[in-house]
Amino acid sequence: MSDPKGMILTEEQLTRVLSAAIKAASAPNALEEKAIEKQIEADKRRSLMQVEMAKAEEEHIKRKKYGCSHYRWPMSAGKLGGHGAPKGQGESCLSGQLQGRNPQTGAPRATAICQRCSWTWIFEPTIQELDQIQESGLMGWAPPTKERYGDRLISEG
Repeated sequence: MSDPKGMILTEEQLTRVLSAAIKAASAPNALEEKAIEKQIEADKRRSLMQVEMAKAEEEHIKRKKYGCSHYRWPMSAGKLGGHGAPKGQGESCLSGQLQGRNPQTGAPRATAICQRCSWTWIFEPTIQELDQIQESGLMGWAPPTKERYGDRLISEG
């Protein structure tokens, strides 16, 4: 028979009942639930858009760097003046300077940079090139290549 004064609950049952009541009280109502779902969807779309924009930017940078010939038409070329020229034609867009010495060998290092695409080369110049760099810098030099510099081309990119 049941007790006329009330119900008797064990501590575990009381804990379950209170947990369920608190959970129900703190659960969002239908309008709040809709707003939360909308926000989650907007966050997902924003994340996907950021990924796509990052991919597009990376592709643009890659195309710009790998598609650059590092040459431009001289300003005297009329309407093409300043625009990119095919590799080996026009004038070089390189500039640069000495940057110090190789810590392992003590040889001087120079950095060349394409002013159109920001591609950089770090290399060890010969004595003649070193004199020329000290006198007039790297303005107008042809881009350093592995064929020309071999192991003296330290990095490229």
